[in-house]
Parts: sequence; C-alpha cells; structure tokens
Amino acid sequence: MQYGGGLSLIVHLAIIIIAKIKRSVSKILGIPIKIRIPLPHPIIIIALVFFVVGLIGYSLLISSASEYSNLDYISDSTYKCDSFLKTNGPNMVVLRLDDVQAYSYHEEVFAIIKDSFKKNASIVAGVIPDKLNDDKKLISYLRNNNCNLEIAIHGYNHILTGNPTIPEFGNLSEDEAYKKLILGKTILERISKQPIRTFIPPNNLYSAGTSLALKKAGLDIISSEGNNTFDYTVATFDHDKNSLTPINEILLKCQQNFMENKPCIIMIHPQDYETNGKLDSEKYLNFQMLIDKLQENNASFSRFIDIADND
Repeated sequence: MQYGGGLSLIVHLAIIIIAKIKRSVSKILGIPIKIRIPLPHPIIIIALVFFVVGLIGYSLLISSASEYSNLDYISDSTYKCDSFLKTNGPNMVVLRLDDVQAYSYHEEVFAIIKDSFKKNASIVAGVIPDKLNDDKKLISYLRNNNCNLEIAIHGYNHILTGNPTIPEFGNLSEDEAYKKLILGKTILERISKQPIRTFIPPNNLYSAGTSLALKKAGLDIISSEGNNTFDYTVATFDHDKNSLTPINEILLKCQQNFMENKPCIIMIHPQDYETNGKLDSEKYLNFQMLIDKLQENNASFSRFIDIADND
C-alpha cells in the first residue's frame, strides 16, 4: 500500500503547485488565468494501478522469501498458546536450552520444547540472535510457544575469536558489549513480545566490561558458570567423558540444591542428542527419561524470570 500512497501524494502535490503558480501569475498580470488539467486516459489509469499492485506484490514476495515479514508477524501475534506455568513451589528446576539459532538443530530444539511442554515443563531458550530474522520457521515456533517459554539472549553470534580462541563476550569492553547486547535484544524482543531480561554468555564466560553493559541494557538475570543463583547446576552432557551425563548424577546434584533451597539449573544443548547431524532417538530417550524422573522427584519447573520475580 505504501506505493499507492506515495503516488497519490505526488499527484496531489503537483495539483497544489500548479494551482499556486496559476494564482501568482494571475495576480502579476492582473487577469484571470484558466488552466485546465487534463484527466489521464483510462488506459493510463489502469496501467498505473497494475504497476502499483505489481510493486506491492513483488515487495511481499521478496519479504516472504528472505525474512520474517510483517504478515508473518501479524499472523503469529494472533496465535494463543495455553499456559501451564508454575511461578513458585518446592524443588524448582529450570531447563536451560542453549544454542537455539537460525537454521541449526531445528529437529532437536522443537522436540525438546514440544516434549517438555507435554509434561508441563517450561523452557528457557538461550537464543543466538544473529541471522534469526531470516529463519521464519524458528521465529514462528518460538512465538507460538511463547507463553511457556522464556527467551534469553545467548550472545549475539556465539563466534569464538583470536588465538587462543576467546568466547564472544570474553574480552569485550563495555561499549563493545553494549552494542551487541542491544542489537540482539531488539531482535529477540520483537519475537518474545516482552522484555528480554536474561543473558546466557556463550561458553559461560564474559568480561568485566560486559558486566557493566548488562546493567545498562536492562539484563538483570545472568546464567553462567559459578555459584550465583541462576548459574547452571549440572549439564546433560559431560565433555570430559564425551558422553551424556547419567540421569542419577543429575538428580543427585538437583537434590543437593533443593536441600539448600536453591533452584536446579540444568544446561542442555540440542547437539547433545544428535549423531551425524541428526536427532538420535536412543540418546533423546535419555532426555525424556530425565523429565520423567524429575517429576517423580516432585520437581516444579519454572523460568528464570518467574523465580526472580518471586524472590
């Protein structure tokens, strides 16, 4: 519609300018001047209409092919999901799903979210914003499950730099970090429809400058590695052994936190459950069994924002 509006505005401006010139010349010469503005031929009008419609259609086609368009935004905004959230309770567990990103791990991410929700277990999705606007499928999935999902910012592009390699936010100044955080936060808030408050640093490492930038950016919840409230308790994959962490070991560490009245933060990566780039059903069964065992131990699943707001 913007093309039709622009064309109409140009025509109206042209008529106004011609009328003003007519009045000015008439005053100078002291005689009335009649200027007739001929109407365009009907064929020309029809051609202009088709031209404008064609431009609009082409614009929508390019938009739908390359990125998340306004039509997609409106469509997903009207979708309503059913909330099952529990914002407080004993034995709080947060499932922190890292590395949610454009064009990667879709099968694993969608399975983890879907099966968690089936068991009334909420998810915190650590999303990498870079290139996310181009991945309509992922955007729609996150939007349509937003009521039981917390979207956290997991870096901007999660790229290691330098030699030896340094995590994305491992050595940034305050200004450098702030620019990346605001850029990523803006992308994610358009999807979440609510403020992004949680930062999950790539590789669980971030600089002192990043710490200052987080406050300026309005990111008041940090889930990293350490002993703070929201730092992860246990991971579903043991990199030292190059294998999935045994369920009993995860349950034991969660119980230790429960006894200290602390939430158990379980760090999950979608690639934990794949083999040769595909979802491995045998490995994935381990995740499904983990959720069942947590429920048998009377776990209450929540998100970082719910725990923070109930402190």
